[in-house]
Amino acid sequence: MTDEHTDFTKTTVRTFGPRGSPVFEQEEKTTDLDDLTERVEQTAVPFCTCGAPISGSGDVYRCCDCELICCTRCEIRLSRQHVCPLCARRRFDMDKRTFLTLVFLQHETMTFADLFDVTTQAGEITAVDIDAVANTVVKQGYLADDGTLSDRGREALHVGHQLYGADTDVQSVLDQLRVKAVAEQKR
Repeated sequence: MTDEHTDFTKTTVRTFGPRGSPVFEQEEKTTDLDDLTERVEQTAVPFCTCGAPISGSGDVYRCCDCELICCTRCEIRLSRQHVCPLCARRRFDMDKRTFLTLVFLQHETMTFADLFDVTTQAGEITAVDIDAVANTVVKQGYLADDGTLSDRGREALHVGHQLYGADTDVQSVLDQLRVKAVAEQKR
């Protein structure tokens, strides 16, 4: 709550809303100190899932899964649908490690077999450890039968780029892969 005084008026601004709500109410009460009349204005201020207030001038999207409001910086487009980052992560079982694995699979610097650790003793398989990302890749159907990314895998890669593309670690990996690709083209 903030108070602002001028010579003849007092203005009080109060922001409130239910916990977890994407919309907060803002109440501005102005009191004329000469005749003690009050004027109250209430406005609704929507907030994106990232916490940023959404101004009236920009585009606003509503997530098709959870129906929360998203700003243009956060919304993720999936074949005519708008999804918030939280629902995109949930829908694609996506985290940064899964995204980087899909990048490596696409650039063929990793194969699906690299996600397994097979222990042998005297030529016999004694244990197979399966990486959690391998479980996600199989469960979500991210790989085609030939080991390349399926349509769903390419869509997940697109979502991952939108979710993690600005991350400095991810940028570093993507830059290294670009340099490697250019070097291989020159050979």
